[in-house]
Formats: sequence, structure tokens, C-alpha cells
Amino acid sequence: MDRDGHSAALGGEGLRGQSAGRTALCTVGKSGTGLTYRGYDITDLAHHAEFEEVAYLLLKGKLRPAPNWRGTKLP
Repeated sequence: MDRDGHSAALGGEGLRGQSAGRTALCTVGKSGTGLTYRGYDITDLAHHAEFEEVAYLLLKGKLRPAPNWRGTKLP
């Protein structure tokens, strides 16, 4: 609680507007976009990419063409 008796968990400003750090991996709520991984909207990735494709994107910084993943699964 703050000195006025308000709980931050119940509607206070908290860390709104504060940067948690800079990263090339993802953005959260930047310019009204919501969550993105390396510039790709997370909703698009969830609907159209497989786990291995997203992992490759996060590790290598680019999407690999989908046909290269056919038949390739992690152990």
C-alpha cells in the first residue's frame, strides 16, 4: 500500500510506461501491436507456424521456409 492507502495491485500505476530492457527478441504493447517475436505478431505465429519454426526464429533471427521443417521434429 502507498501512503494514501491504495494498493498497487488494485489499480495503481505500477510499472506502466517503464521499460524493462531492450531486446531484439520481442516487444510487448509497442505502438498498439501487442506481443511480437522478432517483428512477427504472436497471433500469426501461433496460427501458422510450428514450434520448430518459432524456435528457429528466436535463435537465428529469421523464419526458415516451412518446407524445410517437414518431417523434422525435436527429440
